Amino acid sequence: MIIDKSEGFAKVLASMAKANMETDNALKKKENSHFKSKYADLSQVIEAVKETYSKHGLAVIQTPTYEAGHVKVYCTVVNESGEYVTFAPSEAPATKLDPQGVGSAITYLRRYSASAMAFITQEDDDGQQAAKQQAMVPKIDVKQEKEAFDTIADADQLGAAWKSCVARMQATNDIEHFEELKGYVTALGTKLKGGQNAK
Repeated sequence: MIIDKSEGFAKVLASMAKANMETDNALKKKENSHFKSKYADLSQVIEAVKETYSKHGLAVIQTPTYEAGHVKVYCTVVNESGEYVTFAPSEAPATKLDPQGVGSAITYLRRYSASAMAFITQEDDDGQQAAKQQAMVPKIDVKQEKEAFDTIADADQLGAAWKSCVARMQATNDIEHFEELKGYVTALGTKLKGGQNAK
């Protein structure tokens, strides 16, 4: 879905259509010995897209953002005259709220969004890979989560942090501590709102 565009965006789409006819082989260039399938990593996807898109006067800009435990990657395609199209972002929760977890989510979304935009066929089983990656993600550390909640002094920020925690529990299929953490956050929220109303 297009979320932003310049007046002459139709020219960009026409050039993209031509470029996309040439990018489909990117996933056939590297053998993945672990999953016994062929795939292209992020660098290969970007290389293939840059090669074909530049031939048609196009450049791709990927912009990652992070908020409340969720990573988004926006793709904008610009032609030589400055006309552009920006597509709706790809989005996923970060399975861990540390640089490695956020970075992994950004890398995956950049590869996924660039492949979808450039009409590159995915030969690997993304569902299988996601399942294997999810199995490697540690479960929620209740003590660590509570300590992080305790540092928050604003009710709205606490709500955002709770949504992020829920997203991580969903990503790891970890529901064991949901009720405990929900009760803890509810109590903190009541305390914060009481303090703010008293001011």
